[in-house]
Amino acid sequence: MNAEYRRRGAISAGIALIAVFFIIETVAAHSSQPNAASPYVWALLGLVGSGSAIRAWWFYRKARRELTSPSEFGSSGQDRSGRRS
Repeated sequence: MNAEYRRRGAISAGIALIAVFFIIETVAAHSSQPNAASPYVWALLGLVGSGSAIRAWWFYRKARRELTSPSEFGSSGQDRSGRRS
C-alpha cells in the first residue's frame, strides 16, 4: 500500500504543479488581453492547486507513516486506522 500512496501523492503533486503553471499563463495572458473572468479562473485554479498540494502532502505523510510503523498494529495499541484495539 505504501507504493500506492506514493503514486497518488505524485499524481496530486503533478496536478498542483500544472495548476500553478496555468495560473502563471493566465496572469501573462491577462496582462496583454484583460478579461473580466480572469479572477474567477485564478480562484478556481488556486483551489485546485492548493487542494492537490494538500492531498499530495497527506498521501506522502501516510506513505511515510506506513513505512516507519514498528509492527502491524503499532506499539500504541492502535490498529492502522487509528482505532484502539
